[in-house]
Amino acid sequence: MCGRYHLSDETVLQNYYAELKLKYEGNTLKALKFGEIFPHTLNVVLDDRNSPVIMKWEYNVFNRQVINTRLESIRDKSFYRGALRCLVPATGFYEWDKEKNRYFIHNDNRLFFMAGIYQQNKDQYNYSIITRPASQTLYIHERAPIILDHTEALKYLDQMNIDELMRNDPVMQIEDPLIRFELF
Repeated sequence: MCGRYHLSDETVLQNYYAELKLKYEGNTLKALKFGEIFPHTLNVVLDDRNSPVIMKWEYNVFNRQVINTRLESIRDKSFYRGALRCLVPATGFYEWDKEKNRYFIHNDNRLFFMAGIYQQNKDQYNYSIITRPASQTLYIHERAPIILDHTEALKYLDQMNIDELMRNDPVMQIEDPLIRFELF
């Protein structure tokens, strides 16, 4: 988990575009991705002050880019001690099972947040999505992102105890596997 997620362009336009337009030039805004979000792309993320920032989905750990970080690692490994908290807005995320069937997991396509961490490298901000052991989606994949509603998201940014995140487990809708076509 979580190799891709979904963010509708309407959600970004309604919630964040006006503030982003004040911070960034047109070419940077045009580089933003909407719909299905892939790793290593520029995306809208809320920083530790709950302000929208454009960040790249890759967190640098010892010259490796990681897109997901285990909650247990953040708690136990010293090199995460300086990590800044962020929120990754989403309207859904994708999981693949062992047979490579893809599932879309969402909350009635309403906006939610995934807990994340970020860092600044020169002029670029990079982020990673925090994962925990899965419960509801365990039959699909053993890890899942930490999902937060608006109230929980604000608590997380306000230094919520990291162990409280482990208890967070909202009920999500799981769509049947998306059909995979193989041409050859």
